[in-house]
Amino acid sequence: MINYRTNGIIDPPIVEFKNKLIGLCNKSRLIDLSQAVPSYPMPAKMKRSIIDNFDDKLSFYSEDQGLLELREEICALHNVGGVKLSPSNVLVTAGASQGAFSLFTAMFKEGDKVALPVPYYFNYDMGLKMLGVEPVYYFLDEEDNFKLKFNKLDKDIFKTCKAFIVISPNNPTGAEYDIEELKLLYNECKKNNLTLIADEAYGFFAKHSYPHSSLLSHIKSLDDLVIINSFSKTYSLTGFRIGYLLLNEDLMKQVMKVQDTVIICAPRISQIAALLGLRDCRDWLAEKINYVNNNVVDFTKQFDSNLKKFKLSSCSNFFAYVKHPFVSKSSDQVAELIAKEADIMVLPASIFGPGQESFFRLAFGNLSSKNELNQVVERLLKLENNI
Repeated sequence: MINYRTNGIIDPPIVEFKNKLIGLCNKSRLIDLSQAVPSYPMPAKMKRSIIDNFDDKLSFYSEDQGLLELREEICALHNVGGVKLSPSNVLVTAGASQGAFSLFTAMFKEGDKVALPVPYYFNYDMGLKMLGVEPVYYFLDEEDNFKLKFNKLDKDIFKTCKAFIVISPNNPTGAEYDIEELKLLYNECKKNNLTLIADEAYGFFAKHSYPHSSLLSHIKSLDDLVIINSFSKTYSLTGFRIGYLLLNEDLMKQVMKVQDTVIICAPRISQIAALLGLRDCRDWLAEKINYVNNNVVDFTKQFDSNLKKFKLSSCSNFFAYVKHPFVSKSSDQVAELIAKEADIMVLPASIFGPGQESFFRLAFGNLSSKNELNQVVERLLKLENNI
């Protein structure tokens, strides 16, 4: 075998498991909850505007850092309650994952250590390891509904790590961390000269809306803080690949070297879509936030009322993190069983970190109707009754 740098990295998990599970399902009955994709398309107003204003400018690069108009709108979004960003603090990226990897490349050298939560977003674990950076895992407890509890953290982690990553609302659990816990964490990071990297890709679907749910709204400074965000779920633009980073200007200079090397700039048409979303589609977004949050309430009620052996350990925005009753089976085997017996594709929690074999993730934000939501519960109940 050729000694590629990526030999020790897992294969893309969603691709791997979808390919494995699809053959076990009756495709006519399939409910695919493996990947978080909104069940609805981009706003119709956005689509019409892109079509009506499609012109030759879309063929060309934007500024490397992103269209000034979009960066100004992102500043306007965040500049409330004493926050004072300028466009120089905003880097528009081709999705949150590209932004995060560019950030990691600029910040960390081989041998550095970075604190990463378990359960984790697997692309972060993959990205750090590709760069020769060691993830130092801190474990979120089921008894806390997988929320961060500052007093449970091993404080030695702040002595050995260069940065600390949090994901709130969380992928894969959906858990939304209490802002007071995050403020305690930020203060500890600052005291120990660590950068706190806050992934807020699902922030618009948080209970207290966005940007109030953003840590930046409470810290009011980008000193030792980086925000990662995405428009993928916010405006249903997963295929457009568009997100952003908020950085202090010193760090921005370094990350821009990676941005220019990797992608030069985010696609112009995607930036235009995001700009239209922020300017003209807030009512549409409010409606979709309400829809997604109502799904959380309905799914939780149906699940807890009907299922006894499966346990809903955490549920919010797009995700449900479920504890399964099959003590002798691995998480991978349970995902295969659910695909074969219930025609539902879920992700085994083994891909979200060590110690997660008892769980699987449902990306139920994909569900397009209450009927589908009820079907998921009914099929799991039938499987439960056959145990």
